[in-house]
Amino acid sequence: AGKTTILETLVGLRPNASGQVAHYFDKNQFVLIGQQPFMALGSVADFLRLACPTATTAHMWQALEQAQAADFVRLLPDGLDTVLGTRGHGISGGQAHRLALARLFLTDPTLILLDEPTAYLDGQTRDQVLAAILRFAQGRALLIATHDEAVAAQLPHRWLLDQQQLYV
Repeated sequence: AGKTTILETLVGLRPNASGQVAHYFDKNQFVLIGQQPFMALGSVADFLRLACPTATTAHMWQALEQAQAADFVRLLPDGLDTVLGTRGHGISGGQAHRLALARLFLTDPTLILLDEPTAYLDGQTRDQVLAAILRFAQGRALLIATHDEAVAAQLPHRWLLDQQQLYV
């Protein structure tokens, strides 16, 4: 439907086909987490520190708890020091998403753009992750692109994108 394209255009990662996009935010103060989060070769800690190089171990565990990722990271062979393969080889899609969300919780953005942030999650985990996102987003701008009606129902405003038309 073009939701990913819209998110990427809003933050200047794609050129807009026509018209102009006015940026009312500092381009260094946004976080965009796509449907397929970028996973670099390195440890879980290395991945988290991409968002906050000064993050302590305690901060990382706190962010992992918020993202409902701490339990599975504790089960990894070396915990935070477990080396993940490129593109998250060795973890599931839902686990990769939760690690990306943990990175979000280590930042202080003014604008948060999330593309299907609860994809690959069961209903209970989805609800816990969404609650953490909504708490974190207090006082910030949040835009979530989703097909999940349970997620959309938790948001104060909904827009529908259909056949490349946006309905407010």
